[in-house]
Amino acid sequence: MSQTTQSSNIEKNKQLVRNFVEDVFNRHDMAAVDKYMAGGEGFKQYLGGFFPGHPDSRTTIDHIVGEGDKVFVMFTTKATNKQTGKRITKNLPTYIELRMVCLQNIGM
Repeated sequence: MSQTTQSSNIEKNKQLVRNFVEDVFNRHDMAAVDKYMAGGEGFKQYLGGFFPGHPDSRTTIDHIVGEGDKVFVMFTTKATNKQTGKRITKNLPTYIELRMVCLQNIGM
């Protein structure tokens, strides 16, 4: 694989992760999980518990690095707890492996 092709694939992988963050974490589009992930039922269950309690949650990407089919992302999620009104901020380092344009092995 040429250096140009490899760089192009890395950029595509990083853009896929950016799109995933926007669609799933910021638009709260649970159906989009299936678009990006195989076997994402457990992830959807987690989000199904988080989003209703934190309806204003917003996630930003602070750092994103790609190599081959792997992307490392540092996220910051900010939200207000619906019941308590308390504001939270979570910094989440995440490793993502992409296979055949699906996100795999999302480790938080």
